[in-house]
Amino acid sequence: EGAAGYQEVFEIAKAGDRPFLLLFAVDWCGYCKRLKKDYLNVSPVEDVVGEHLRVEINPEDGDAERKIANTYGVKGYPTFLALYPGQEPYRVGPFRQSGAMTTDEFAEEIKTAVAWSHAKRGAAFWKAREYRASLPFFERAVRIQPDYEWGHYGQGLSLVRIGAAGPTAALRSAQT
Repeated sequence: EGAAGYQEVFEIAKAGDRPFLLLFAVDWCGYCKRLKKDYLNVSPVEDVVGEHLRVEINPEDGDAERKIANTYGVKGYPTFLALYPGQEPYRVGPFRQSGAMTTDEFAEEIKTAVAWSHAKRGAAFWKAREYRASLPFFERAVRIQPDYEWGHYGQGLSLVRIGAAGPTAALRSAQT
């Protein structure tokens, strides 16, 4: 937890080229308490979160924690993010104006956020014309969230670019 935990998770994620989950929460926040009690510590959300590197930061614990929160543009609590180091984060949360998500819905939302992070990382390699390097990230996105269309599309395009599939592979992959 805190700034030290963030640094550790950030470095592990960076070295392993993998995403992590980042929660900003404060002690007095009712929604933060509810998120932890009713979602993060309950299956299936607990199971999904447990599969990933994660860290919790209370921005009121010190200057270092506040600086990290400012880096990610945290304006309210709780703020829950999925991201690769140095990448734009994907914000998730079970609380909406239309009502709270179920634990199943929130677990799927986290999976989508992680899949998006993988696909975003793959797209960075793809943009640099490093198609072979992009492929594992798109494959991870599809493995985590089988319905994630951009993961399928990136996977298909990468296979075409490296010559492992014909031009229709991208369309077939996106349609599955």
